[in-house]
Amino acid sequence: MNKSKKVMLSVAMIAAIGSMSALMPAVAKMDGERGQHRIERLVERLDLNEQQETEVKRLVTEHRNATQRPDKAAKAQKRQQYHTAFKAMLESPTFDRVAVQAQLDQHRAQRQARMINKLELKHAIYQVLTPEQRTSYLTMLEKQMKRKHHGGKKRGQHDGEH
Repeated sequence: MNKSKKVMLSVAMIAAIGSMSALMPAVAKMDGERGQHRIERLVERLDLNEQQETEVKRLVTEHRNATQRPDKAAKAQKRQQYHTAFKAMLESPTFDRVAVQAQLDQHRAQRQARMINKLELKHAIYQVLTPEQRTSYLTMLEKQMKRKHHGGKKRGQHDGEH
């Protein structure tokens, strides 16, 4: 593979990872109306009793309060910094593999931290459930994973669309 192809491949990888990070939902978006709807849907689908519902709501609230979420201005600033660094890498007369690797490592670490936070909340919710509810919960999570990460169709997407 010649040098220009390697540069383009690396740039494409950085762009893909950067866009995945930007598009990933915030950890357990269960605040506001949308979050309330998600909790209600979980309560309904798993047929939680009042005690379980109260505990799940408490867990979600505690998790939301403990999770740092940057405001829109901070997100915009971070995105601008990423784009500036990306542009500098492209405009550089030589390919800086170390800088590219550092950028990739940073995105990987951020994504891993978000995933750990999400799993921590899901684990806490799982501990509140009965054995039957746990089976249903795992089934729900598997379907969610397939839709989001394993080629499931997005809403409004038809065969042949990407």
